[in-house]
Amino acid sequence: MGITFTVITPCRNAARWIGKCVESVRVQSHRDWRMVVIEDASDDDTAKNARAAADGDPRIRIVRNNMRKYALRNVVEAIDRYAPHDSIIAILDGDDWLADVDALRAVAQEYEKSRKLDALWTFHVYENGKRAPLCRPIPDGVSPLDSDWAPRT
Repeated sequence: MGITFTVITPCRNAARWIGKCVESVRVQSHRDWRMVVIEDASDDDTAKNARAAADGDPRIRIVRNNMRKYALRNVVEAIDRYAPHDSIIAILDGDDWLADVDALRAVAQEYEKSRKLDALWTFHVYENGKRAPLCRPIPDGVSPLDSDWAPRT
């Protein structure tokens, strides 16, 4: 597949989780990605732990803010500065992780079905004790937060 992902990870005081977050991207079966971890003036070892988890992988960039900018501003700036215009943007908070090694591949396959997609909502839920589909397109005119469309947990 010729699909590139830019995984943007805003984080603040996420030292406890950032290693697992970064590692969950590093082990993806879809290998065409880059990751930008934006450490937002943390009071802990978030940046140090992110660098350790990156383990020198050139696809991972750690950006440190000296002053707090907050997640939304960090994401917008990262898209503007670091994401190629032809990549799929994946936002993964520093205290979250991709629970499946095929997560990016599943998104890429869904995107391949119709390159007209503007947004793809991903989730990890269980229905009747079984994992539900990893991703599906957001129906036209529906908010991902619409209770009639969103998965029930």
